[in-house]
Amino acid sequence: MTKHLENLTIDSTSTNYPIASALTVASDTFIQRESDLINRSQIQGGGFSAESFADAQKIVATRPANSIPCCLDGRVVLMTAGLLQETNVVAVEFGAKRITYRVKPMEQDIKDQQNILRYIIEANPDPIFVKDRQHKWIFCNDAFCTFLGVTREQLINRTDYDFSPAHEADIFWEQDELVWSTGISNKNQEYFTDAHGNIHIISTNKSMFTDEAGNKFLVGTIRDITERVRAEEQLKKSEERYRTLVEQSFEAICCVEFDPPISVKTPEEQQITQILQNGYVSEGNDALGTMYGFASVEEMIGMKTRNIASPKNPANIERTRDFMRSGYRLRQIESQHMDAAGKVKYYLNNIVGIVEDGWLRRVWMTQLDITERKQAEMALKRSEELYRGMVESQHDLIARVDREGRFTFVNDAYCDRCGMPRPELLGTHFMPLIHPEDLDLSVAVMAKLQQPPGAEGLGASRCSCELRSLTPGGVRWIAWEGYAIRDETGETIEIQGVGRDITDRKQMEAAMEVTQARLRQLLRASPAIVYSRETTGELPLTFISDNIKD
Repeated sequence: MTKHLENLTIDSTSTNYPIASALTVASDTFIQRESDLINRSQIQGGGFSAESFADAQKIVATRPANSIPCCLDGRVVLMTAGLLQETNVVAVEFGAKRITYRVKPMEQDIKDQQNILRYIIEANPDPIFVKDRQHKWIFCNDAFCTFLGVTREQLINRTDYDFSPAHEADIFWEQDELVWSTGISNKNQEYFTDAHGNIHIISTNKSMFTDEAGNKFLVGTIRDITERVRAEEQLKKSEERYRTLVEQSFEAICCVEFDPPISVKTPEEQQITQILQNGYVSEGNDALGTMYGFASVEEMIGMKTRNIASPKNPANIERTRDFMRSGYRLRQIESQHMDAAGKVKYYLNNIVGIVEDGWLRRVWMTQLDITERKQAEMALKRSEELYRGMVESQHDLIARVDREGRFTFVNDAYCDRCGMPRPELLGTHFMPLIHPEDLDLSVAVMAKLQQPPGAEGLGASRCSCELRSLTPGGVRWIAWEGYAIRDETGETIEIQGVGRDITDRKQMEAAMEVTQARLRQLLRASPAIVYSRETTGELPLTFISDNIKD
């Protein structure tokens, strides 16, 4: 710290050297950096001659070892100095005469320090306070006054009980006493109600301070952590809800990390390799472990993706390619994997990649085990293929209509008979294909199949009828066996008919009827009695002509 010289007395016999003037000289300068003094004086003073500078250099070069060159009032003097801290006096010898000067009192320096300290305290955004042993505030900064919502004049020599609810003041008092009794700094989280009734969550740091006279004070700082604590509480609640959701989910939830991250600018094939090779499971729920046949999900943490989805499987490669091309997202994508026991499992996946600053850092996935459903679908598909194979191989006509009579299914034989392709038949009504004279019968059969069987016998699950159909080859007789397809409530939702072309039989029956009519006419015209009988047993009659009556 700079200390100026005052009350300096110099012997009148001292030699004057007219160089640049330095009216005040810092004590630390002439004690520690005397070699620079003359040069600095020259720069500051100006207007000196080369001879003066040369004289000054001679003084420096020939001075005694315990002397210090000093510039004062346009002269260079040699001093020997020793700072006496106890008396605040510096002894100076000049030539043969001893002179003394006194350093300016340090009160100004102390005052400067106090002003700086006060500025620092007031500029601090955290509330700061000082209490005496009676728990009264004897000092507080502006931030403390603002925080409490009262003025400094209202606070000084008052206690917490004057401004805070009793239950809060009790806690503050207790924490203060803990510091007073132990002398150990104490940091505590507390609730505080300000003058406007707002409740804050604060972090208070209290410590003991003892001055030179032995007086003890409690110094405290406060930091309002309300927003931080509430944010942490909200985060904790959010994490708890997230964890509960994850753990109770029937879906497997999995996070795959990439270390190092994968640049999205990397060529596609290289990204696919890195995703399938270098990813590892960093998080998952119990459903994930169960789904893959492990006793616990912990057994999967750290597992490489290549051990779950083989990078050699073309399906995995194409799915990863689709994942990248769709913006690192996939929804409702089916996949096939092998579990720990070697069983083939089927999953329905939703995949979201987390890309930050151009780097794929992790992937979140949900997986739903659809193995049973997939197996049922495959079994149903095989069954339908078998059924369709059997139906299509039939020569009989097979058709299915809804309650309104619109085709929902026809087999190849029906299409061939009608001379129409399947797409043209599906969705159209069957009635236009029925002979006009048989429409009433067809309507009656449909109505009977649509009504549930009851005690009155109004409805039926099965009906037979013979109807004439209009085909490109002409009118054809079809013998239909109709079946009602009902839902779980017994309501008819569809009607299926199996038909067989009986046109030839009908024609034979008609021809036979004509032949028999002619035979009867012939027998009636004959005078002979014509009969037939069995050749075994009692020889019963099987036929006898009508003229036996005559």
